[in-house]
Amino acid sequence: AGAAARAVGCAAGLPPARVDGESLLAGGAGGVVLASYVPCEGLAEASERARREAAETVAYALRLVASHPGVLLLATDAEGVREAHRQRRVGVLLALEGAHTLGGGGAEALGAFHALGVRVLTMTHNCHTTLGASCCDASDAVASDGGGLTAEGEAVVRAANRLGVLLDLSHASDGLAAAVLAASQAPVAWTHACARALAEHPRNVPDELLRTLKANGGIIMVTAVPTFLDDKAVRGEGHGVTIERVADHVQYLCDQVGTRHVGLGSDFDGIAHAPVGLEDASKWPALVEALLARGMLEADVEDIVGGNFLRVLDEAQAVARELAASES
Repeated sequence: AGAAARAVGCAAGLPPARVDGESLLAGGAGGVVLASYVPCEGLAEASERARREAAETVAYALRLVASHPGVLLLATDAEGVREAHRQRRVGVLLALEGAHTLGGGGAEALGAFHALGVRVLTMTHNCHTTLGASCCDASDAVASDGGGLTAEGEAVVRAANRLGVLLDLSHASDGLAAAVLAASQAPVAWTHACARALAEHPRNVPDELLRTLKANGGIIMVTAVPTFLDDKAVRGEGHGVTIERVADHVQYLCDQVGTRHVGLGSDFDGIAHAPVGLEDASKWPALVEALLARGMLEADVEDIVGGNFLRVLDEAQAVARELAASES
């Protein structure tokens, strides 16, 4: 709830935000993924408490959007984001950050959250879930198949495809990510990750999975987290990462999978430090200039800053319609 409140700068006593209504509009943002975040540490994998707290956070986010109609507009599909941008507002897509928020309720729980307006599901956060393994959980309680999808995970992937919920592989283990890419009929996303070839961090995506992502039609959205951007930051050797390193990752990913599969996903209010030159959401135009200065085509940059993500949302909705028609 705190992160949601900071998104429009209306909460007192919180640390300075990198994302608020003013910075989003100044940076030209037409949409934002607003995550319902419930810490997974210390919770059982199928915790009813996590589901309850996630539902409370989603309800808070809905009230937040409704109470700031001049800035925010709830979006449940790509067209909603486009409409917000036309109105010079910010379209808000609701997400669940980690499937532990389903409380072990699987596909049924996802359906209930979808009815509330949720359109993005991160398969894990930094703990293993009943769907599969996280990249960042050192415990031994991994999925019995060595990190792929559990039976419950397969059911949730099918449900997400039927509902038009975008599956987010950020925080997933490589094995879980590969399994979701193989099972999903709709494009998927890494909404906040970078290239592992440029920074050796388990949250980043290796080249072999990037190739699979391209075949899936999905997207990887580059984050502004210094430790995901540069090996020096990974090793704790300071935070001198600049906006040019963000551009390095964008350019590398475009070279690997094509511009059609690359986007931007900052994770701004999940970090203590930000790249120099990209300190908050108002600075996105500076990254656009950095990419254009490298010779990238204006049309490709337009796709990277938003068009590609909207395409993926559109295609996820199209798959849902096709599945509904085939079942009727």
